[in-house]
Amino acid sequence: MPSKITLGTAQFGLNYGINNKTGQVSLNEMKNILELAKNNGIFFIDTAYLYGNSEARLGRTIEEGGTVFNIISKLPKCTSNEVRSYFIESLKRLNVKTIYSYLYHNFETFLNDKSSFDELLKLKKENKVKKIGFSLYSPNELEILFNENIQFDILQVPYNLLDRRFEPYFIELKKRGVEILIRSIFLQGLFFKDYNELSSKLLAFKNFLMKFNELAKDNGMHLDEIALGFAITNSLIDKVIVGIDNSDQLSRLIEIEKNIPKLEMFSKVNEIISRETIPEELLIPSNWN
Repeated sequence: MPSKITLGTAQFGLNYGINNKTGQVSLNEMKNILELAKNNGIFFIDTAYLYGNSEARLGRTIEEGGTVFNIISKLPKCTSNEVRSYFIESLKRLNVKTIYSYLYHNFETFLNDKSSFDELLKLKKENKVKKIGFSLYSPNELEILFNENIQFDILQVPYNLLDRRFEPYFIELKKRGVEILIRSIFLQGLFFKDYNELSSKLLAFKNFLMKFNELAKDNGMHLDEIALGFAITNSLIDKVIVGIDNSDQLSRLIEIEKNIPKLEMFSKVNEIISRETIPEELLIPSNWN
């Protein structure tokens, strides 16, 4: 069965993530990660124009070794007149002629100039990109797309043990033939942070982190197994994007995917979630600052 893991590459171009202690991934380690991915059936990469020099560094690696990867990139804020130039610039950076999918990185770009979607359709018609769609942050944005009957191919949304705001839409999305990619399965690394060291703004997560860690310990597991397993076992989810800092992390994820926890584990997760709630604004990491 093909891997559901997709390499998240924000760390390839930026010092990214609340629990990232090593900074931007070195070029040599990038090569190790990509080689390990390729050797284990992981052929999807998620990047973006705004991920620092991630695209350019990927392009250097692709140039040296040729690419077997399906690349997902994202459009920065712009007008419809700028869509094509940003797309072509991403292709040049990545050193490829086509990519798998191209997404709006920010929904405001679509709202401010809806004709920009026509530009994406043209790129798809020209076979420069296979699938076009959106990277969203709020279900309200998805409601707008549904209400306006926008026909898109692929959607990327946050989803994890605590953030399940988009889950009620998954069945409808599959009915519409939309490929579902999820990100933030570890809530930008928050799940691995010492819950006794949380800032005052993040204290609302403490009880959940304590209980999830207790659940893992009681079952002879680690929290990463529960968090990744929770996403991968959802049959409606096509790909799970995971940010990678080093090849050891990827090796660990590969091992987890090969030994997914039993499904009854996730009924216990639901029991924990049903007892308490997290304010929606705290589920969005950009609100943590």
